[in-house]
Amino acid sequence: MQNPARQDFRWDLSFLFESDDEATAEGERIRVKARELKRFAGKLRDQTVLKRALDEFASTLERLERVSHYSILRFMENGRDGRADALNKASDALSDEVFAAISFIRRETGRLPASFIAKLGGDPRFSDYDMFLRGQLRWRDHLLSDREETLLDSFETPIGGNAAVFERLMNGGLEFPVITLSNGKRIALRPDTYYRVLGSPERQDSERAFLAYQKVLTRYRDVFAELLYRHMHGQVALAKARKFDSVLEASLFRENVPLRFYDSMLEEIEAHAGLYYRQLERTRRKLGIRQLREFDLNAVPKGHVVKRLAYTDACRLIRQSLEPLGREYANKAREILAPGSGWVDAFPRPGKHADTWMCFEAYGRNKRILVNFGGSWDDMFGLAHELGHAMNSLYASSRPFINAHEPRIIAETAATVHEYLLSGYLRKATGNRGARALRVEARNHSQPFRHAMRFRLERALYAAVENGRPLTANAICEEFRKANEWLYAGTSVFKTHPLGSNAWADDPFMYNPFYRRNYLTGHLAGMELAERIASETGFAKTYIETFLSAGGSRYPLQTLSDVGIAVDERHPYENAFRRIRETQDLLDECEMTENQV
Repeated sequence: MQNPARQDFRWDLSFLFESDDEATAEGERIRVKARELKRFAGKLRDQTVLKRALDEFASTLERLERVSHYSILRFMENGRDGRADALNKASDALSDEVFAAISFIRRETGRLPASFIAKLGGDPRFSDYDMFLRGQLRWRDHLLSDREETLLDSFETPIGGNAAVFERLMNGGLEFPVITLSNGKRIALRPDTYYRVLGSPERQDSERAFLAYQKVLTRYRDVFAELLYRHMHGQVALAKARKFDSVLEASLFRENVPLRFYDSMLEEIEAHAGLYYRQLERTRRKLGIRQLREFDLNAVPKGHVVKRLAYTDACRLIRQSLEPLGREYANKAREILAPGSGWVDAFPRPGKHADTWMCFEAYGRNKRILVNFGGSWDDMFGLAHELGHAMNSLYASSRPFINAHEPRIIAETAATVHEYLLSGYLRKATGNRGARALRVEARNHSQPFRHAMRFRLERALYAAVENGRPLTANAICEEFRKANEWLYAGTSVFKTHPLGSNAWADDPFMYNPFYRRNYLTGHLAGMELAERIASETGFAKTYIETFLSAGGSRYPLQTLSDVGIAVDERHPYENAFRRIRETQDLLDECEMTENQV
């Protein structure tokens, strides 16, 4: 295993700024520039002035993003560093100030006559801003007075404060216990090590970790409930201020996604829940137990353990799995993953953020990948997922900054495509041992069902807050129980552990409204896209040029449609569930031929 202390397995932030002082100085220049932009206020009906204002607006946001990204990366690499913490808070304050100063551009462009915007569409000077301007027109009915808009822009950081406290608690603020595994090894629990132990072949280790971890969540569940309630209350207030009927409507409006899209998706998932139950039954049978508990869902049965992967071996397998996307793509991936590239912070260490992560708010080559690689297949798949985000961003950066940020649906689909390409490659590359890859793929196939359950939970919780009902810990646990009932209504294979009712408490996605919908789409669309990349001549080129390179130049459902994922029809779902069924059938064949699964 590689030495995690080696600098070539850490990211390099000098491509952004050489030092904290340099980033701070740039922040001060941006603050001055934002104030200068106010000279354009009230003058945007003049096309020449509008063009100059939009150019300076985009340039200021790009510069602000670099400062913000640098401060986030500094904090993520060591949250215990007081200077990094101060830098991150100063960056938040800077962002609030800058957005408040330049928000008039969004307001005034949103109030321009539609006929004026239509004329600009034929003017090559405004070709880079066409999507932005049309998008601002969509927001017209949700704009407020200038004073109200300025106030809302300054509320972003305070309203996000509960999410920041949650992150603090889960990344060193709470003291989780040290447990002793069946092999005598002692493990200090934290979110990343906890979920890694849950994949252990020793059920007693998984159960021991589950009990120890969930007891901490139970002890602090009232704190988590208060944080979540205050966060959701803030989101409801923002949605109402923006004249939306619900937080879900506001979330979907940003990417022009109709509510019926996710209603249909949930109906399809519920109709195909039998495929998930089939996977659960196989896991139960392999473990030799009567009913599964939460700590069994990711379990590896005894006899099916593979040796720990070295980081460089995992990188090699990922690169090889991406060869269907072409030589250029594979070479870009090789560059990112190479030790010493400065792109990836690979190994866990004290103070480092305990997750896999990549910041979306970064243009092109400015993105960096954070993982806590421990040598498991799950770690390898997590790295492949984050690499998918980085590659998406690289290709999207062919667009001007104002159009380069890929919508979250597209981002999660691109990342999930990597996961399915990797599992497909491993199935072929490992021969008879491909059953191991099949098992990992089948577990991946369970994700749409689990994400759907969490999506329903979040929807119910927001509905409660929107209707004036407070969220206590007991109320959240009750909604969690109902969501579990929905998912497991057709099977007796799984039974919730008494401590499992608090499993909502450590979910970071609860603090990013309805983010799980992006994973839902990503898995169902990603299965089909990966299959076509691997099997259809020429489709990889289409995928790169039409999907990955689209950035934010189109709304996400249009981008999916452009590569043949017609989300308003049934066939994307049918194809996804067909693939899940085929994987289940192959696993049955492996069992029948006594292959190790």
